[in-house]
Amino acid sequence: MPAKRRRQTLPSRALQAMAQPRFTELCRRYPGPAAFVDAAGQVLDMNDAAPPLLDAVDARPGGLKGLATAVGGFSLFDSLDASSPTPRRLDVAFVPLADGVLLLGRDRSLTDNLNEALAESRSRYKDLVDISSDFAWEVDAAGVFSFVSARGAIGFEARELIGSPARDVLRPAGEEFGAAEASPFLALEHIDDVQFWTSRRDGEPALLSVSAMPLFSPSGAWRGARGVARDVTAANERETELAESETRDRILAHVLRALVDAEDADGGIAAALRSCVRAYGAAGGQVWRRESGGFVLAATLGAEPAEVPDLKALEAGSPPDAPIGEGRRLLRATAFRHRINGALMLSRGEHDPAWPVGDVALFDRIATQFGLALAQISLQEELERQARTDPLTGLLNRRAFLGDMAIRLAAARRSARPAALVYVDVDNFKAVNDLHGHAAGDGALRRIADRLRRGARASDLVARVGGDEFALWLDEADPDGAERRGRELLAIRDEIADMSASALLPLGISVGIVAVDPRAEDGIDRLIERADAAMYEAKRGGKGRLAIAPARIAP
Repeated sequence: MPAKRRRQTLPSRALQAMAQPRFTELCRRYPGPAAFVDAAGQVLDMNDAAPPLLDAVDARPGGLKGLATAVGGFSLFDSLDASSPTPRRLDVAFVPLADGVLLLGRDRSLTDNLNEALAESRSRYKDLVDISSDFAWEVDAAGVFSFVSARGAIGFEARELIGSPARDVLRPAGEEFGAAEASPFLALEHIDDVQFWTSRRDGEPALLSVSAMPLFSPSGAWRGARGVARDVTAANERETELAESETRDRILAHVLRALVDAEDADGGIAAALRSCVRAYGAAGGQVWRRESGGFVLAATLGAEPAEVPDLKALEAGSPPDAPIGEGRRLLRATAFRHRINGALMLSRGEHDPAWPVGDVALFDRIATQFGLALAQISLQEELERQARTDPLTGLLNRRAFLGDMAIRLAAARRSARPAALVYVDVDNFKAVNDLHGHAAGDGALRRIADRLRRGARASDLVARVGGDEFALWLDEADPDGAERRGRELLAIRDEIADMSASALLPLGISVGIVAVDPRAEDGIDRLIERADAAMYEAKRGGKGRLAIAPARIAP
């Protein structure tokens, strides 16, 4: 049963003791629970905070009655759990005195709470540091690591770093990784997320993001620094790769825009090459087209290389980044439908480094686009050729001949130079078709066309203008020269005689010539009319003959 502690029930001896102010004053002023108990377990004095302490003591074996015996002659310190009015922990000092035992208690709940809060705060701080950084650190006034978090840093264990000068262990990288700089581990002012190239334990480069604050003594002297750091090498590489990828996409977009926006395919090739050279920082570039088993230059910018790409080497897959002359090159075959149709090359100086892997990969994609552009040019040229060419003989058709003739006539008049229009009609051609069939007739026409082509100069125009009618435009041909060419054409009859329907109807040609006077005002229609009239005049004269407009006939 708890001891009675009300002042009005205290024994006379207690009341006598209370008359002595020493214990009364002590209990009143003591900030925690305080009480004075005699050897018989009677409470002689206590303060208002004492009841929970006395209850806790009384609940122990021996209770208040056994307190004096339990304490003995020496002070005793112990901890008790008090439950009233709220659970708490008390640190108690039992001090033996002549008349009993003095109990002085101290509520340690606040201390425990503070310790728990401190421990939790430390744990929280450690967790946050671990989450927000790879390692925490501190250096002393000598710049030596005095603390490194347990995980260590970039391959170094914490014990390897502690006691080592920061400048020597995590020294700034030189030109290999970036410009040398002061170490952030020796920070003289507050810094946030300063990027710092250094070397890992294995010598590989590492990029650290360091935040630090300097430490100063009361007198203002620098006594070290502390901070946190993160290894951002991988993130930096990803960002670099992303930036390079975006750059490569922009380059490809510029090249495609140049190919698409140009007014003609050839202009697009030149504009796209210019975009490539500028984007790659190259000294020059070339685009070749494949023709007749080799390459011809389609576009060039800057210095031209001393050699033309080797088709066989490209077909075998030559290295894309290889030396050429005194520099380096990027060379790729262009293709369309798995067939090489050209080549693309960029070149730069001999002292430049090898092309980055990303640039080489992009160059492959660009070469693919050039392959499509070259195929478009070839297709366009083929369509134009078909639109201008007679499908049977391969000569110019009537429409193309008249268009080119108009240009030639205007040029002749501007330069005041003579020219000639020659009309050729095949004699007895209908008999060949009637007797041997149209296939034989077509063969005869192809043979005549081939002979006309072989006998023409590079500047001449040769065309099939009707079923069995041909025409030639001769630049810079005076009347005598035109007549000589006409007589040479009459020899074609000897080359086609074996294709005649019969000896009575031999194949041959009749020729009509108009000598074009650049001072005259005859237009194309009038010239054709005169040439056609001269040709029929030759036929009326016996076929296999030549006539020169207006009426001169030569045997």
